[in-house]
Amino acid sequence: MDRVVAVLVGLPPLLVLTLVIVLPALESSTLLGLVVPGETAILIGGLVAHGGALPLWAVVAAGAAGACLGDQAGYALGRRYGAGVLARAPRVLRRRLDVARARRLVARRGA
Repeated sequence: MDRVVAVLVGLPPLLVLTLVIVLPALESSTLLGLVVPGETAILIGGLVAHGGALPLWAVVAAGAAGACLGDQAGYALGRRYGAGVLARAPRVLRRRLDVARARRLVARRGA
């Protein structure tokens, strides 16, 4: 385990910050949360910050920025392509998702 920590702390700080921004953004924008480990990247960023290679505030800011950017990108993608994706989804999935009920709720309460 010590070797793993040593390798992670030895990563270039710019690479770590890039991963801390990109992985949470991908996780929240593309519904790949099971495949793309956003939280893991932030934990690694915290480990690198603890090792002294990065300031902790930079890791926190990068993680927050990545999550916010990913949320906005996911919203924009869903708004642009969501209806088409739902129209092509199998009937069983559409019935299970109860899209009509969700649309009525949004119409009644607003976005």
